[in-house]
Amino acid sequence: DAADVISLFSNAYENVPVDTWRTEWTDPAVELEDIQIGDSDVKRYSNLVFAGIEFVTEQIDVSEMTHFHMHVWTPDNTDRPNRFGVKLVDFGADGQFDTGVVEGELFFDSATDPALESGTWSSLEIPLADFEGLVTRENLSQLIISGVEGVNTVYVDNVYFFRAEDEGDDPEPTPSPAEAAPTPTVDAADVISLFSNAYENVPVDTWRTEWTDPAVELEDIQIGDSDVKRYSNLVFAGIEFVTEQIDVSEMTHFHMHVWTPDNTDRPNRFGVKLVDFGADGQFDTGVVEGELFFDSATDPALESGTWSSLEIPLADFEGLVTRENLSQLIISGVEGVNTVYVDNVYFFRR
Repeated sequence: DAADVISLFSNAYENVPVDTWRTEWTDPAVELEDIQIGDSDVKRYSNLVFAGIEFVTEQIDVSEMTHFHMHVWTPDNTDRPNRFGVKLVDFGADGQFDTGVVEGELFFDSATDPALESGTWSSLEIPLADFEGLVTRENLSQLIISGVEGVNTVYVDNVYFFRAEDEGDDPEPTPSPAEAAPTPTVDAADVISLFSNAYENVPVDTWRTEWTDPAVELEDIQIGDSDVKRYSNLVFAGIEFVTEQIDVSEMTHFHMHVWTPDNTDRPNRFGVKLVDFGADGQFDTGVVEGELFFDSATDPALESGTWSSLEIPLADFEGLVTRENLSQLIISGVEGVNTVYVDNVYFFRR
């Protein structure tokens, strides 16, 4: 929940001010580049020795937080002695570097808990109590990351502090659908289905691409006799059918059943983007796309706590001027739409 988070860098939350993501005293070999992966902002550090990140102007009180979180991706070998370091520095009650400074540092590799894996997004979710020496946390001012031995390149996203529920608490369960989505009634001859128990589905390469925001979790569940996909911590998620691209030029509508427990009043929204790779079927050339957003006031509407039938004319996807090589469906949660259940995803001809 955003109320339990102090975020330095994430598209999922409102971020507090950070003075710099590469201080002047960072090792001069280190290069920092702000890039985008999908719709997510990411920081890439190359030639990493150590890099300072400062928020001295507006120091952070994390005394009520329990954990530090960072998503890290590296192409490098993470077996020991190769490691990635995280140091937190608190300037003390007077907020000055010269007096009262305390700090704690931890290192991560393929054998630690949490582990830093190579070639995949690693979620470093670290209890603040593990930062031995960080005895005060009311004036946090620096985060220092480091690469040891062979860890030279890291991609960083979703850097935040958060408050976890007490282990003794019994948190109120997140509401979920009590029954399956309504069974579609469109004639199968007029349908190209990606995911539905009511139709034969075309091949889909993945329902969570590698470039999906790393915070997003996907779980295949059943509600009644119906297969359902549940996305949690939704920022954006890529769904690809590149291997066998789809010609929907004869279809008129896109359909998706969506159920969310979240508030769907604006500015909270749910996004649907369709991407066509063009005549040559390649991402680099001829790509066109269209995106629409839905909330409680749109037509069709996304309602909270009930199955919403998003039945969308393909003509409404402005920019999607070709539809013979459809290759991607991208869904997104904006503001407070974090959890969605998805079923009956198909194109149809009316």
